[in-house]
Amino acid sequence: MKDEKILDKGIQKDNSAPPLKGEGTSPRSFGEVPNLIRKGVRCAKALCVILLILLPSITLAQGNDEQLANQYFMNGEFDKATVVYESLIAYNPSSPFIYERLMDCYLKTKKAEQAETLAKKQVKRYELVQQYKVDVYWLQLIQGKKDKGNKSFEKLLKGIAPIKFEFEKNAEAFIKRKLYNDAFKVYERGRTELGDKRLFSMDLGQLYSITGEKEKMFQEYFDALENDVTQLETVQGNLQKYMDDSADANLFKSILNKKAQEKVGYEQFIEMLVWFAVQEHDFMGAFIQVRAIDRKQNLYGNRVIQLAFIARDNKAYAAAGKMLQYIVSLGKELPNYYNAREMLIDIRYRQINSGNFEKNDILVFEKECIDYIKTEGANSYTMNTVKLLAELEAYYLNKPDTAIQLLNNLIETQRLPAKFAADCKLMLGDVYILTGEYYMPVLLYGQVDKDFTEDALGQEAKFRNAKLSYYKGDFEWAQSQLEVLKSATSQLISNNSIELSLLILDNTGMDSTEDAMKMYAAAELLIFQNKFDEATKKLDSIYTVFPQHSLSDEILYAKAKMLRREHKWIECLENLDKIFTVYKTDILADNALFDAAEIYENNLNDKNKAKELYEKLFNDYPGSVFSVEARKRFRQLRGDAMN
Repeated sequence: MKDEKILDKGIQKDNSAPPLKGEGTSPRSFGEVPNLIRKGVRCAKALCVILLILLPSITLAQGNDEQLANQYFMNGEFDKATVVYESLIAYNPSSPFIYERLMDCYLKTKKAEQAETLAKKQVKRYELVQQYKVDVYWLQLIQGKKDKGNKSFEKLLKGIAPIKFEFEKNAEAFIKRKLYNDAFKVYERGRTELGDKRLFSMDLGQLYSITGEKEKMFQEYFDALENDVTQLETVQGNLQKYMDDSADANLFKSILNKKAQEKVGYEQFIEMLVWFAVQEHDFMGAFIQVRAIDRKQNLYGNRVIQLAFIARDNKAYAAAGKMLQYIVSLGKELPNYYNAREMLIDIRYRQINSGNFEKNDILVFEKECIDYIKTEGANSYTMNTVKLLAELEAYYLNKPDTAIQLLNNLIETQRLPAKFAADCKLMLGDVYILTGEYYMPVLLYGQVDKDFTEDALGQEAKFRNAKLSYYKGDFEWAQSQLEVLKSATSQLISNNSIELSLLILDNTGMDSTEDAMKMYAAAELLIFQNKFDEATKKLDSIYTVFPQHSLSDEILYAKAKMLRREHKWIECLENLDKIFTVYKTDILADNALFDAAEIYENNLNDKNKAKELYEKLFNDYPGSVFSVEARKRFRQLRGDAMN
């Protein structure tokens, strides 16, 4: 116990006593350790604070220097830019941007030797970055140091590790400096070293594309496809631009046909044959290939109907029809049967609606619709056909009563989709207007407006009600509705509302009774009702009663609409031409240009004239609602690749 007390006192004494000189390892010196650590931590913290204070200033200074160097560079003051970039790379040697800019400065100021020195320094700093080694070789070539360059290249080539990625990385470095022949050598060595002559096919295809060696490019891409079917879409995307040139397309076709014959059973080459046929708009050729795939894989028409959609959208209606007939021939128990039947009806309707038809075509179409409805009954499969038949009866065969009966029966069908039923009501309202009945349209439009207030259908119903008021000469009420619809969510409805509102505003107020505008609105109603003779007389009377009225361009446009529906293309074009030449600053000039271009494209098959008018439209009227579509059609006619 005594010893323990003495020991305790000793410890207490040591802890309380000041440290003695030379006793760094004595028990007393251990008491200093926490204090020293605390002092060290305080110093470290202070240093961190200083660095945190200074670092933004350093970073800001470097940022300012970089901005200054960039400004010198952009101004063409390369000597000044060189000085600043040299200081920047000393602080930040890992920056590819600063390195490239400094390299450019050296070359623009004819200091290739300094550029080579820079590249060599980077090689020492970053041994694994191949670009710097390639740059040393590249700069030696620029300076005419052929022997040194050859040695550098041989060393570089031999030094590539026998790994696929390493060869790709080196080749990319050569391509960056446009050393294409050397890149080819890298790929060739890679194939030899790795013992696979099929490697790098996609890379070589792209490289041959750069060098313009198209035959080799096609061969490499086909080799890539042979090895890896997942590259199909990538290859097609890379080759798309070559399909517009007939010489390239013919070369591609010959190589593809040979490859497909050599590799019978390789479906990727059959897919390429289909793709090429579609590019050439040879839809029947594509159909032959797709039908073979469809039969072999038991797809029950799935691939064929996809191709039929593409053919239809490209207005290749005859080819699309044959594809759909094939699907129908497979039998109604298959899943695509009803889709094909409905699509056949749709294609016939599109042909008629485009204006390319004879009267007998309408009668044949009517019979097809009636036979299909009788065979299948009124159900979800045939509802679209019933609606199209009603439109045909009302607008092409002058049988509005038949159309009304068809639409009423359709609307009463149980479990009809709500939006489809609403669309039928809108059409039914229009057909009533054809008969001169105006109460029912207001009622039907109002129902749709109420049921679909926040939907485009409701806005369309409101617009049709406004237009009916316009037809009847109630411009004030029509304008109040159109003002609301100008901000409609549907761009089409908004545009139509703005256009009709402008028509009313521009042509009312010139006479106190608004008689001219009422006469014109009545003429538009007669046109809607297909009473062209009466409408023409009404329009001509406006010229007589109001010879200086601002409706002159509208009258020409109204007459053009009637002539177009009567297939009187030349007379129609004369009126349209007058609008966009004589009245080129009025609101209908862009409408007239677009209509004229469509007639040349779809009805007169004059693609060059159509292209000329589409181009004029988007150049002269860039703010037109038709501008985007005109540009799209111009590009299609020019042969551009479209998504």
